[in-house]
Amino acid sequence: MLFKSTLAALGALLSLLVASLAVAGDQVVIGDIDDLSGVYADATGQGAIEGANMAIADFGGSVLGKKIVLLTADHQNKPDIGASKFREWADQNGLNMLLGGSNTGVSIAMAKVAAAKKVPFFRGWGGRRVADRRRLHALHRALSV
Repeated sequence: MLFKSTLAALGALLSLLVASLAVAGDQVVIGDIDDLSGVYADATGQGAIEGANMAIADFGGSVLGKKIVLLTADHQNKPDIGASKFREWADQNGLNMLLGGSNTGVSIAMAKVAAAKKVPFFRGWGGRRVADRRRLHALHRALSV
């Protein structure tokens, strides 16, 4: 069930991303910064990465002739690590979209980076009430560029 919902969600996100592919470059870079080693790893760790890889494969591995690349990192449930990795990928790897969060503090830190870098951030289930408004604001600002 988790894989099916992950596949459906990533497929929908890729469809939304198609509209913003006027950016330079020959690949679409999707990042997933999540808990791969801590208390949320069973819910959002390797299974989420595998689900994203399956969705990319189902999508054909490319969109509009651009190869889809998935970057992954463990935020270790530390907001500074999540935000730092997000910032690094946005600045150095041409990040087009970020998935992840799984922790309220990390989600809030990454939502702030999303707003500053104008990169869409789709957060998992962490920090639902607190992060939703910031995430929606970050997404609105990123897509209205």
